[in-house]
Amino acid sequence: LLGKERELLSEIEMKKLSNLGSLLLMSLIAMQSYAQDIVMDASTQGRIVYTNGGQFSDSGRDGDSYSNFEENTMTLCSSTGESVSLDFESFNLENKKDFLYVYDEMDVSAFEVEGSPFTGHSAEDKVLTSSGNCLTFRIKTDFNVKRSGWLADVSVNDLPMVTKN
Repeated sequence: LLGKERELLSEIEMKKLSNLGSLLLMSLIAMQSYAQDIVMDASTQGRIVYTNGGQFSDSGRDGDSYSNFEENTMTLCSSTGESVSLDFESFNLENKKDFLYVYDEMDVSAFEVEGSPFTGHSAEDKVLTSSGNCLTFRIKTDFNVKRSGWLADVSVNDLPMVTKN
């Protein structure tokens, strides 16, 4: 009887492992196709976010205004090692008072991309692409007027840095 119990237990363990393997494979496939919503706010301060694509927005998220006195920095990197691109669908910061600085690499000591810092509507309809696999962002807002912020599509590709006017 002990032999049969061991055999049955072994079968159950094999089925569990098989199910676990299937679950892991489905999770990996889902992660590859998952589009992230990436929000730049106090919770992402100083973080590096690896992505395959999605949407990137200010702390106001879906059209609400960003906050006063924001000073946050975060980095977006391609999870595949390719370059990362942002296509700004909308961009609205208080002109010449609130600024989004964009750096071509992993920190604020890197070169700023052409046009940075962005203010007012200066990044609207622009596409920014990293020369490596990361872009770093720093938002700095003042104490008074708030606007709707930005929304950008994030994609991963292998193109050199470009800006679209």
